[in-house]
Amino acid sequence: MPTFYQDVEAEVDIEIDEFISRCSKSEIEELITALKEGGYLDKHGRTKNEDIYSYDEEELRKATDKIENSYLSLTKEDLQTIVDISKKY
Repeated sequence: MPTFYQDVEAEVDIEIDEFISRCSKSEIEELITALKEGGYLDKHGRTKNEDIYSYDEEELRKATDKIENSYLSLTKEDLQTIVDISKKY
């Protein structure tokens, strides 16, 4: 016997915790990507609320973004300096 479907419009209020707990790993990754593309998160997955970062944190973020975006222009010495700094931590 054939199955027939009707378009039904319904509004359902779901708690965010319940929604996320029922998402698969790939669905959560898709949600994070959508939040980044929508401007709700920066590329590091942090909210874009500038008030939550200290001046020094913001300067570090800007500097590391510049380095990341100009990777092909770095000399071997520049790269080694960055690697040496990162090994301290």
